[in-house]
Amino acid sequence: NTTHYRERDEMVVIVLIVLLFLVCEYCDVVPVFYARKLTHILSGVICLWIKHEPFLRGFVVLFASATIVKNWLFTPFRFARRRDIGMSVFAVVVAVWAVFQLPYQWLKPVFFADPLAAVVGNIVVSPVWVHNKTVAGSVTVAIISYMSLPHVASHVHRCILAVVLSVCEAFGGAFDNFTMFAVLAAYHTVT
Repeated sequence: NTTHYRERDEMVVIVLIVLLFLVCEYCDVVPVFYARKLTHILSGVICLWIKHEPFLRGFVVLFASATIVKNWLFTPFRFARRRDIGMSVFAVVVAVWAVFQLPYQWLKPVFFADPLAAVVGNIVVSPVWVHNKTVAGSVTVAIISYMSLPHVASHVHRCILAVVLSVCEAFGGAFDNFTMFAVLAAYHTVT
């Protein structure tokens, strides 16, 4: 009986998040920059909320695939660029994670640190240290990465991962999500 409630709760959360996504896409009330970052975070929340059940995995793969098709073949989302490499890489990796039933908890830094760093980097005045990355934004990546990896038992490993992820985000350009995914996948595989 509790399984029924859990499944219902998961569907309610997914519907609410999809509604928020639609608000980001179709309502000009949310500025484009924040709509993009909120969608990035909401995608992560969906992935972290669901379990690796066939229907829900299928939902993630379908949504990621639809995102890629829309941005490459049709008019892109309001908050995306035509043929958006960063968004496409994010969608592919999230879909691959779903197909292979890998634990999404490893992707928390990508889901949260990357978009929150962009917001902090835009709001907090601090020096630019590489490309268009600010010190405040990169420190945010490191802090959020450290905080979002409690399953890494060693604090030394968490600190190293946090710094490496911050550097990946700073130097990764359009592939920052990919470089962060690669580091996290490598660490997950090795440990």
